[in-house]
Amino acid sequence: GGIARQDYPAHLISEVVIVDDSPTHLAAPGLVEGEQEWRPPPDDGAPAPAPLRVVYVRTTPMSVGEKRNVAVGHARGAVILHTDDDDFYSPLRTRRQVRPIVNGDADLTVLEHQATFFLAEPRLYVARMPWKSFSSWGPHFGTLAYRRSMAEELDGFANVSLGEDAYFADRAVGACYRYNVIKHPF
Repeated sequence: GGIARQDYPAHLISEVVIVDDSPTHLAAPGLVEGEQEWRPPPDDGAPAPAPLRVVYVRTTPMSVGEKRNVAVGHARGAVILHTDDDDFYSPLRTRRQVRPIVNGDADLTVLEHQATFFLAEPRLYVARMPWKSFSSWGPHFGTLAYRRSMAEELDGFANVSLGEDAYFADRAVGACYRYNVIKHPF
């Protein structure tokens, strides 16, 4: 479920901004710091994905909130969609989350938290795929999509690494922005 595999039309994706504060800088092969066009490697048997405009930003270690602010500062698109390095999504995710914003029905969307993948036993990663499903944990604030103008009006994210996304969504609702939880997005 990577970004390059989303079914959202590639010509509508302005860019992908990668903020890397890891000590070893773990970006995909072929990426260098700055703005570039990048073509992800094709999956076996799948058509080659369209190239993406990528902005790769290396930083010193910083809070998750700071990294989100750096990403928003480099973004040019009207809608921001967060994807963290440990996230897996259906190819439908971008379309389902961005559509209500583009259609004017919401200013901010999040996915309903329905399943969590646990890596407690790494040897089972491929063999058993240890995951747990729930009817719902409610909104999963780590899946924010929102109008970039809203982030600018709210002065971005708090300089913390836990709850920065929920706090951002709470401030958005307090400022009367329209908010949708996308249920059963896959």
